[in-house]
Amino acid sequence: MWGLFILRSFKGVRDILDQNADRMYWVIGAVLVVGALIGLSVKEYPDILNNVFSGFTAKIPKF
Repeated sequence: MWGLFILRSFKGVRDILDQNADRMYWVIGAVLVVGALIGLSVKEYPDILNNVFSGFTAKIPKF
């Protein structure tokens, strides 16, 4: 409700707010999809994530 009030009160900025809101919806959607894919892959294949982490940590030089 406040979003509609803000959009109506700033008529000159309405297009910019709509574009930024659309981008934010895409970002939130992408984060949810990637999180769901990671969650499903960890549930179905629990050793894959550990193998990936161990592969990356093996390549990081120890100081």
